[in-house]
Amino acid sequence: MWSKSVLNAKCRICRRKGDAEKMLLCDSCDRGHHMYCLRPAIKIVPAGDWYCPDCKPKSARISPRKVVRTKSFSQDESSEEEEEDDEEDTEESAEEQDENDSISSIEEVPVKRNLTYKIPQKPQKKGQKPSSAKKSTSESRRERSTRRNDDTPEKSNNRRRATGVWKDLASCEEILSELIKHKDSWPFVEPVSKKAVPDYYDIIKKPMDLGTVHKKMKEVQYPTPTEFISEVDQIFLNCHEYNESRSVVAKAATSLQIFFDTKLGKASISHYRAPVHPTKKRRTT
Repeated sequence: MWSKSVLNAKCRICRRKGDAEKMLLCDSCDRGHHMYCLRPAIKIVPAGDWYCPDCKPKSARISPRKVVRTKSFSQDESSEEEEEDDEEDTEESAEEQDENDSISSIEEVPVKRNLTYKIPQKPQKKGQKPSSAKKSTSESRRERSTRRNDDTPEKSNNRRRATGVWKDLASCEEILSELIKHKDSWPFVEPVSKKAVPDYYDIIKKPMDLGTVHKKMKEVQYPTPTEFISEVDQIFLNCHEYNESRSVVAKAATSLQIFFDTKLGKASISHYRAPVHPTKKRRTT
């Protein structure tokens, strides 16, 4: 029982103990999950049995094709019974109808109206003006040429840049999700609490955390990857400015920063990083 208690359980997501009041145990696999580590986060302890995302029972869905097939089979059976009843009546009048249909098909010929035929044009002599069709083709060619002239190299480059930026932002979102799932991201997932660290906001003038970066990414507040990379770098700068280099938090920041740099290099977006000016380190007493 002690191995399955809330006090001894480790969170399956952040792999850490603690916060027993905010720890949930799955009623199926008995694994611990912090309420704030779940996505979406749970603020209130659920009543009754609770199952983790891996143990939730999946409801079976009935495909619409099966329903349509059952309806079609029932309709086919009813239609077959009606056809058997009407076969005897239709056999007698089949010959008469064939004769009448053949006569009506000969007499009533459908008239097609508004038909367009292409008449071959005669070769024009010298001195004659071109036809309207040739004028329209020449005008369309001129419009195409003007559109091509309007597409200057600057505009085409801007379009290419815009499409490239959206692809790079998508890779930034993937890197952010991997940063949050990293084992050393636990000090940087949420903002620093004023109650736990009263003098933090007196020293750090630009506080930032991965949760705030994730919120901005979902709200599309980053026009380019440059702003995203600068705010993630600000997290590491704040950590090294406030904490000592031998502390656990500073070591976690160093490990996470190396992981972040390698991911930027693999995604080929490290060129978006703006030059970082060194800040004064905190004096230790």
